[in-house]
Amino acid sequence: MKVRLARRTTRDLESLSPALRSRVKKQLDLLRVDLRHPSLRAKKYDQRRDIWQGRVNRDYRFYFTNEGDTYRILSIIPHPSPSGIRDPAPSERWPHDTCGDRYA
Repeated sequence: MKVRLARRTTRDLESLSPALRSRVKKQLDLLRVDLRHPSLRAKKYDQRRDIWQGRVNRDYRFYFTNEGDTYRILSIIPHPSPSGIRDPAPSERWPHDTCGDRYA
């Protein structure tokens, strides 16, 4: 499988610390090889739009779609804390219309 980054994901990645960026790249390499790798904890996040969630670490998640032989990474965001912060709906994280996205 291939992994492609949407424009937003490139910005998300650039905003992370070098250590966290390295961890994201490691997790995306694992995704490329095995969606079911235990450290990814990948699961279907939005059934209707076929959006999946993967784990970067305890504090960050990435969201992606499966488009044929390519995983398209939509965003990398902080995971909500257990203190009651609401997890934003997918529509609040990225636009419904992804035509403006480009692959990195």
